[in-house]
Amino acid sequence: GKKKPALVFLGDSITHQTLSGEFCKMVAKAKQELAIVNCGQNSIATDTVLNERVDWVIACDPKYVSVMIGTNDIKGIYKPEWAEGTIENFSIKEGEITFATFRRNMTSIVANLIKFTDAKIAIHTLPPMGEDLECEANTFIYKANSIIKEVVDRAKSPRVTLIDTFGNLERFLLETTTKEQREKGLKVDNFGDAKVSIALKRLVGMGYDACGKPFGLAIMCDALHLNDTGAKIVADAVVDWIGSS
Repeated sequence: GKKKPALVFLGDSITHQTLSGEFCKMVAKAKQELAIVNCGQNSIATDTVLNERVDWVIACDPKYVSVMIGTNDIKGIYKPEWAEGTIENFSIKEGEITFATFRRNMTSIVANLIKFTDAKIAIHTLPPMGEDLECEANTFIYKANSIIKEVVDRAKSPRVTLIDTFGNLERFLLETTTKEQREKGLKVDNFGDAKVSIALKRLVGMGYDACGKPFGLAIMCDALHLNDTGAKIVADAVVDWIGSS
């Protein structure tokens, strides 16, 4: 039969979805005319996407590419000890992760996808790190997202669209939670504390919303990964983008 056009999701653990709400599956259900390729991998940063994954995407000859990458870069800039594992495990040549390397990698990822594919490309702003929008970690996310917006603007390509995932999640939080609730929720600094609890809950078939609830979270399960509510917000935006492109 005729080959379905492909939508490739490029990203890290938020896209890989072994411990995060499954927006790729939600989009697949809504867009059955597309072949969905999940090219997310736990722990990777922009360096691996640029130097390895973009080539994989090109090989798929996709009609659409959705890119949400950079959380591990920014997490590592926020806490340099978190960057050490990323640098070592993924052989990052510079031996450091900075806003300058993030900007350069994002610029090249977008340029290469424009140059070597005919795809329509969605670039997402990064989700918050924890739901307290005014916490220190999120000042790093705001800076990263301003870089992402600038990279998309400078690409000046009609094929590239910005999906403001941060803005969409932020709007939901402001509409459905109080400042006090957000400040009480689990901080990204302690996201590792939630790992075992979430793995056990998943084992007995609990959804990601239920996983995040004991930590006081509305759109995330552990202050880093999305729950089902957060994932649906991402999925809806991707489906809207496909519908309008």
